[in-house]
Amino acid sequence: MSEVMIYGAAGYTGRLCAEEFVRVGLQPILCGRQEAVRAVAERLGLKSAVFDLNDPGETERRLKGVRLLLNLSGQFLTTQKLLIEACLATGAHYVDLAGEVEDTSHAFTFDNQARRANIMIMPGAGFNVAPSDIVAGLAKKKLPDANELVIALATDGGVS
Repeated sequence: MSEVMIYGAAGYTGRLCAEEFVRVGLQPILCGRQEAVRAVAERLGLKSAVFDLNDPGETERRLKGVRLLLNLSGQFLTTQKLLIEACLATGAHYVDLAGEVEDTSHAFTFDNQARRANIMIMPGAGFNVAPSDIVAGLAKKKLPDANELVIALATDGGVS
């Protein structure tokens, strides 16, 4: 069994991550709520599973043997809680791309449980969070009297 699972692998970011994982030699299990995840997995020669998060027992069963869960399934306030609880039960580390303050702050409410379970919970690992925070910090150092900051991002592939 793979040690890495991508939940939300049928979405734009999920497909890109799955392709990159394969490019560097990793074989993640691609998962999500939509049957489309099977086509992505088949194209990349990976295992897949389609399951809804509303059944905690099923989610935990799917996470058996997984060391790292990458949650790319939007509406993070919903998916995050359910997947973090499954990670706590199974000992899998958790990473997501949540970029909103409420989503990221919510993940911190699991800190004590994560420490007891000896797992890492890392919300906000997405591109939009870290680079923009770094740019904002650098701008504040260079322009301490500024009172407004506008950050624009350009991509080759568009946005999801």
